[in-house]
Amino acid sequence: MSFMRAPAPPAAMPGPASHRLPAMPPTRVHFGDLDFLRGIAAIMVMLFHFGERTGLPGLVAHGYLAVDLFFVMSAFVLSHAYGPALCEGRIGVMRFTVLRVARFWPMLVLGTVLAAVIELGRPGGLSSLHLRETLVSLLAGCAFVPIFHTVTVEHVLFPLNGPVWSLFFELIGNIAFAVLVAVRVPRGAGLLLALVSAMWLGSFLGANGSVEYAGTVAQDFLAGFPRVALAMCIGVALHRLDVPHLRLDRWVLALVVIGFTCMPSLPGLAEPLYNAACLLLVCPAIVLLATSHAPTQRAPALVRWSGMISYPLYAIHYPIARAIGFLLMHHTLSPALRLAAVLASAAAIVALAAGCEVAYDAPLRRRLRRLVLA
Repeated sequence: MSFMRAPAPPAAMPGPASHRLPAMPPTRVHFGDLDFLRGIAAIMVMLFHFGERTGLPGLVAHGYLAVDLFFVMSAFVLSHAYGPALCEGRIGVMRFTVLRVARFWPMLVLGTVLAAVIELGRPGGLSSLHLRETLVSLLAGCAFVPIFHTVTVEHVLFPLNGPVWSLFFELIGNIAFAVLVAVRVPRGAGLLLALVSAMWLGSFLGANGSVEYAGTVAQDFLAGFPRVALAMCIGVALHRLDVPHLRLDRWVLALVVIGFTCMPSLPGLAEPLYNAACLLLVCPAIVLLATSHAPTQRAPALVRWSGMISYPLYAIHYPIARAIGFLLMHHTLSPALRLAAVLASAAAIVALAAGCEVAYDAPLRRRLRRLVLA
């Protein structure tokens, strides 16, 4: 038995993917509830970073777990859209990789350039060292290369735009997925990978209390591998499940996403246990409930809009949140005023992300895709 389901005889495969599977390039189909929840999750990540930057750490205390939800979603969608084509050899690993890079790169560059411009505008002037390290961080960020040494910008793998760490690991996970499917690795190997990743991540949780920094900083870089591997193994397994229609209303699922990310930090052993429960139970349950029905060619406007803005929002929010956080903390404001400023700023960033998608990301992505598939 292979890691990915073998090609189905005429047209169908059991379970959520029992609808006609696309040829390559894939037809655009939507698991509408997943699209909707991606936007909700991106907003929670943004509010989490705002909370860290504005002295409101309890705003969305577990927002970092939305990233693990993204990983599970990514694996499920890739299994549906590309799994059969990879398994049958209709698309090669190299072309798949180029397609994924083309998907990530336009907004990655825009977010990193935006961060560099904001950094250069930092009050108080720039030392020559900081200017050089900002330039190095800009080039490395645009090239998808993490920085492991300490720089004056910020002490994370991608100093100008911290959340790029998850895109880096997602790309690695995507490539690993393509290789495993293309060579038809036995399912047992996939299960072994999931078990090893779970044990590794469990050890990290025991030592650190949460997965917040797993994969984000140099000292915890290696922990990013089991984090993405476990989530993507779960996503692939969910795609293979043959389940009845368990669909919940998308607004109920949105409340679940908001609820588990907004849960306050917990004392002692409860915190790592909560993280583990979210990784192993909550995130998979959300994806399962959002995808146990047929994908569609069209989805409601709000659902499409939420999915549309999710990646641009994720790619550009962090440098803006840093700048606004600096301004808010520089002035003595009450928590209520800071919260009001955060919510207004978040709404403005969502609008900006929508504009970036329409005017920049979607057109450039289409051109890059045509080049790759030419």
